[in-house]
Amino acid sequence: MSCVCVIHTDNAEKWREILERSYQYDFYHTRDYHRLAEKRGEGEAFLFVYQEEGYFLALPMLLRPINS
Repeated sequence: MSCVCVIHTDNAEKWREILERSYQYDFYHTRDYHRLAEKRGEGEAFLFVYQEEGYFLALPMLLRPINS
């Protein structure tokens, strides 16, 4: 069974839990880094997670408006 979830920066515990399950990560994947970007007005930060059969993919992202 597969699962898709979006974790926002206000859920520090869940964000950290996902990162700690990964093989390796660096500062640029952390909630604190993305929270700082939010505070600077760079966009809305979230961690996109896709899970299936014991495997997962986690991508930290910043949702930004597109200027036309």
